Amino acid sequence: MELPPSPSRLKRRAEDMPVFSESKSKQRTNTPSTPKLVIKLNSKYSSSSQHPKQAASTAQPAKKPKLEDKPRTMITSAVQRLVSQAKDAAAKRCFKDAISLMDRALQLAPRAVGLQLQQALYQRLAGKPGEAERTAAAVLRDDGMHAQALYVRGLCLYDRNEMDQAIAHFRRCLQSNPDYKEARTAMKLCKALQAAKDAGTQAFKAQQYEEALKLYQEALLVDPKHNLFNAKLHFNCAIVNAKLGNDEAAIADCEKALDLDDSYTKALLKRAELYLKTEQYEAAISDYEAAIEQEPTNRDHRESLRHAKLELKKSKRKDFYKILGCAKDAHEYDIKKAYKKAALRCHPDRVPEEEKEEAEAKFKEIGEAYAILSDPAKKRRYDNGEDLEDLQGHGHGHGGMDPSDLFAQMFAGGRGGGFGGGFGGGFGGGGGFHFADEEDDDYY
Repeated sequence: MELPPSPSRLKRRAEDMPVFSESKSKQRTNTPSTPKLVIKLNSKYSSSSQHPKQAASTAQPAKKPKLEDKPRTMITSAVQRLVSQAKDAAAKRCFKDAISLMDRALQLAPRAVGLQLQQALYQRLAGKPGEAERTAAAVLRDDGMHAQALYVRGLCLYDRNEMDQAIAHFRRCLQSNPDYKEARTAMKLCKALQAAKDAGTQAFKAQQYEEALKLYQEALLVDPKHNLFNAKLHFNCAIVNAKLGNDEAAIADCEKALDLDDSYTKALLKRAELYLKTEQYEAAISDYEAAIEQEPTNRDHRESLRHAKLELKKSKRKDFYKILGCAKDAHEYDIKKAYKKAALRCHPDRVPEEEKEEAEAKFKEIGEAYAILSDPAKKRRYDNGEDLEDLQGHGHGHGGMDPSDLFAQMFAGGRGGGFGGGFGGGFGGGGGFHFADEEDDDYY
């Protein structure tokens, strides 16, 4: 029978046990941390060579690489290619395509101010100056002396005819970058255009109308592409031609101004005024109606339209002013003078026998005209468009007087005896009356 080991022997065995075994026991019972081997595996397979099992359990959808992850050289190359394509499109005047290409370039380089301003130039050329100016203004808020932004905004101001502000922007651009050739060229053009217009205006104020017209026409050659400014120059030509009495040329100038700027109300109103003057009443009415559409609250336009419609109504009846050969604003003395000339020219006793019937009709018409226009009250009513029947009543013109009696009264005063009876009896013999020549003014 084997005896149990003694206490001293048991102690020696315990002391002889390996320390490793004790250490492992402590890790299992007292330490909750991950074994070193697992830690090494995690570290190893976190790279591109993951352990297949772990890769399957931790797999995630592949993410699209961000722009900033792309190599800088690739982005630069793409932007340059798009900018070059935009330049080619602009050269062909395909500005919308150029703007679209610049949009794509800005997606690759959204903070590139130079690209933003280049796109703004294309926007201006595409007829979107507002967008171009907003882009330039945004850059100038951050950098008030940014040369390219000053140049772009100066061009937009130039397009709006704000010449002084445009010149100021070009000047600041050159202060920022003295070598900016485009800004220097634009400033010279701006100054030349302004100087040409000012020279014409100075001649006009001095009433040198022929010289003013010449200077305005020369100014049109400075920048033929500047529609708004050239519209004003054409309008100025219209004003000068109207002063010179060239009404048809003035109308043509107004039409040129409106072709360049269809919202130019001043040119529209001037053309309507000239249409009235040349008795083109329907055309005048059309222009005044268009002006009211542009400025609905303007009372003067509505009054002008009412006047044009009245003139149209009056034009469909006898024009007594035209019959007498006097202006519509003629005074009493001018009307009397015009009557005497017209009556002598159309008197039946002064024409051959075969023309007497026609002369008698004209002579009677002249008497009717004078009967209305020589009476202030009737003239006022006639000018206001009242019907002739209401004005003439049932009598013979001047206070119910026969045209031949009116003629006798006008020419017989202070000259002696009377006249024969009516047209048939003639005006011969009797009281020493003679027909004065039309050039003889002693009866005025």
